[in-house]
This record gives sequence, C-alpha cells and structure tokens, in this order.
Amino acid sequence: MRKNRLLLLLLFIVPFLLLTIFFYVPMITVFINGFSKEGLKAVLTDNYCRSICLFSLKQGVLSTLLSAAIGFPGAYILARYTFRGKGFLKALITVPYVLPPIAAVLGIVLLIGNNGIINRALMALSGAEQPPLHLLYSLKAILIAHTFYNIPFFIRFVYPVWENIPASMYEAGKSLGAGRWRLFRTVTCPWLLCAIIAACALIFVLCFMSFSIVLVLGGNPQYSTMEVEIYKLARTTSNITKACALGGLESLISLLFISLYTAAGHQQSSYPLPSGKHGTVPAKKLSMHHFPALIYIVFLLIYVAMPMVTIALNSFTGKSGWNKENGLTLKWYKAFAQPNMYNPVFNTLFIAIFTVICAIVLSIIISAVISRWPKGSFLIQIFFFASLGISSILLSLGFMLTISNLGFRPNGKLLLIAVHTAAVLPFTIKAISLFYSRINRRCIECAQSLGAKQLRILWTVKLPMIKNGIFTAGIFAFAVSAGEVNGALMLAPEGFTTMPVAIYRLIGAYRFYQACAMGTVLLLICIAAFYAIDRLGEINL
Repeated sequence: MRKNRLLLLLLFIVPFLLLTIFFYVPMITVFINGFSKEGLKAVLTDNYCRSICLFSLKQGVLSTLLSAAIGFPGAYILARYTFRGKGFLKALITVPYVLPPIAAVLGIVLLIGNNGIINRALMALSGAEQPPLHLLYSLKAILIAHTFYNIPFFIRFVYPVWENIPASMYEAGKSLGAGRWRLFRTVTCPWLLCAIIAACALIFVLCFMSFSIVLVLGGNPQYSTMEVEIYKLARTTSNITKACALGGLESLISLLFISLYTAAGHQQSSYPLPSGKHGTVPAKKLSMHHFPALIYIVFLLIYVAMPMVTIALNSFTGKSGWNKENGLTLKWYKAFAQPNMYNPVFNTLFIAIFTVICAIVLSIIISAVISRWPKGSFLIQIFFFASLGISSILLSLGFMLTISNLGFRPNGKLLLIAVHTAAVLPFTIKAISLFYSRINRRCIECAQSLGAKQLRILWTVKLPMIKNGIFTAGIFAFAVSAGEVNGALMLAPEGFTTMPVAIYRLIGAYRFYQACAMGTVLLLICIAAFYAIDRLGEINL
C-alpha cells in the first residue's frame, strides 16, 4: 500500500514541476516586473490606465448580472419542465463551451453591424436609407457577445442543482404552512446559492479577461479593457513594465474570483444527493398555457443559434453574375486549395492534438492523486486551477520575459502548446476526476487479490472505467485549443498562423466572406467535438 502511494507521489511530481516551470515561473516573472515601484507608478498615476481598470470591472459586472438575470428563467424551465426538444435545447446551450470567441465575434458583427442582417431587415421594413441601429464599437456590442456566451454557462451551472433539490425539503416546508414564495426564499434560494456564486464568479473572470470580443467589438479606446491594453503595450509599444503592472492587478482580481468559484464549487459538492421515497420534485409537462416559458425557449434558441447560422450562410454567399449581386457560391471554400488557407488548418490541428496529449496525461495523474487524497483535493485544485485566473495573453507575456532573462528562445510551437495546456488543464482535470471518483473500489480490490500489478490494474480496470471522461476531456481540450487566439497572437513563430488568427486578420481586412468560410470550418470542428462530448460524457466545470 505504501509502495503504491509512493509511486503515485513520484508521478505527481511530474505535473507539479511542469506547471511550476511553464506557469508559475513565468507568472512570478510578470509579478516581479509589474509590482516594482516603477511599474505600479506607471499604472496608478496614469488616468487612462485607471479608466481602463474601471471599465474592465464595469463591463465584467454588467455582463455577469445580465447573464445571470437572463439565464435564471432558463435554469428554472430546464429543471422543472419536460417538453419535446428539451434534449436538443440542452445540447445547443452546450455549444458555447467549445465555440471559439473569434467565431462568435464574426457572427455578431454580421448580425448587428451597420450592414448586418438586423439593420438590413429594419431598413427594408421602415424604408430608411441609413442603418437605424449603431451597436458595433460600443459597450452594448461587448455585452451582447458576453451574454451570448455566458447565458448558457449560467444555465448549465444552475439547472442541474435546481433539478436535484430533494422533494422532502419542499414537503417539510409545506407541512409548516409555507407558501410558494416562502418556499422559494427559504428552500430554493439557499440550495442554489453556491451554484449561483460559482457561476457568477467564473462568468465574471471570463468577461473580465475577455480579449478577442473586446478587441474587435469594442474598437474605441474608451472601450478597451486591461487584457486588450496588456496586448497593445507588449506588442505595439513594447512598454513591458507597464504591461506587467496591469497584468498583475488583473491577475489579483481574477484569482480572487477563482478562489470564490473553487470554494463555492467545493461547498456545493458536499450537498447530499436526493434519495428515499420521494427523491426530487417531478418535472411538469410544458404546454401552451405556459406561454412566457415558450417565448423564452424560442428566444434562447435564436440567441444561441443565430451567430453560427449567420456565419455558415455567409460562407456560401458572394458577388456573382453580370450585375455582381449576392448569390450562392463555393469560391470561398475553393480558396482552401491555397497555402494561406489550408496551412492555418494544419497548424491548428497540430497544436490542438499535442495539447490534448499533454492535458490528458497530466489530468489522469492529478485525478488519481485527488481520489487517493480527498482531504487535500481542495489545495490541489487551487494549485492547478490558478491558470483559470490568468489569461493566455499574460502567460505569453511571462514566457517572453522569462525567455529574455534566460537569453535563449525555445520553439514557439512548444510555448504555444504549453499555454494551451495550462488553459485547458482545469477543465480536463474536472472531467476526468469526475469519472475517476466513480471507479468501483471492489473491482480494484478483486484485481489485487488475483495478483495484478498496478500497471495492469490501470490498463485493465481503471482506464476502461474512466474512458468516457478521457474522451470528454480530450475533445473539450481539442476544441478549446483549436479556437484559442490569444496565445497565438503573442507567441506563434513568424509565418505560423492558426485558424482563429487567420479569421481575426480576415475580419480586420474586411474580407468577411472568406472569414466566414474559415469560421465555418472551425465551427464544424468544434460542433463535432461538442457532439462527441454530448454522446460520451459531460462537461463539469
């Protein structure tokens, strides 16, 4: 027994050292530079930097509150009603988990831009010559994009918890004379509190550190955030000290909310599952009498699906014929025969595959340690989940500084894989540890009693039991890596372009149709990943 624990401890040193070298060392380098007297003075005495910090907090808070307010009814409907198409709706709201932000940005630009679908429709209806809605390059555009992503996040966090509230708690309240409103205040809200806090904390961090959405949809310097400014300072002005100072402040705020998210999730996991005669509250059948719920479902379907549908339709559209009017065409897909179109696809697949391999191997080891040391699982999660509170832009900046101090530059592709692995590791650990915790200990004891060694037990007992978790984690890591643009903009070697970077550059060049073709290919990769996740396992954040 002691020998097994020693072997597991030795294996645990591998991910511990790798994360220390490829995550904590670069981040400590950033903090040392950023929290120097010079760095703090450069930020705290600059009115522009202070306004950026305030705007970052403002848009993060507003995005979180809007996502929670709009997502709360959706969590209730999924938890308390049954209806035809419920499985499809649950599957659809999983798509943003793996949808690349740059693809969502492209879809939203095509929807709400001055020449977008909504403005063209309003102009046709009203006869106006100018677009009535001016939403791009504003806070409104940023909030629309953030809520598109995070309404499904909130629903997926809250509805499973709502669904599992024990019916006995409601029955006890009713027996004491509590009405519906009092039951909601005294039973439902306290039970959902940790899930809501965890959801809001993670959503705030994702919005606070949002990069490509703000970079494209904000446009105006007054709508710039700390993340965008760090990128500009590091890549455009080479003001590294100021970039580190901004990054340090951003990280402190993000890590505070990640700690809140982890603590709330840890507390939620201690809630007892419903059991006994009554179990959970039975779901009611949704009918035409529940008109507000039906309207909400239609709204949610349109809100989530429209950006993706818009990208796909525009990828088959282009100027054709003698009068050069819009028509159906495959010319943008034929362009994939050119190196500038197919090279980004191969580069993206290359980085994503190696990211999956690294993340899976590390996550299996960490999950094994968590299962054998449940009392220390919270500390392990804090250590390995810290990357949730650190953006890829800032980690890339840390790599650049560390490399500069060491005096050599390693392969840019290796650094990009390291950044992507750090970004997906918290999610892959969650997915695999969820299945690891369900391993039947009796099967392992039987194998041991038959004389099986640890390696054989791992191969013949444990891996088959957690294979769905491995597939889920691997596919999720692949999709996230394929859609990640931040690290590629900072670290990719010259001439090495990934699909998200190619889409970003095509948007900047106003080559929207070609961007849509590239975006559709990326969407197909991510939707295929989502479908596989939906069939094989579950995403548990």
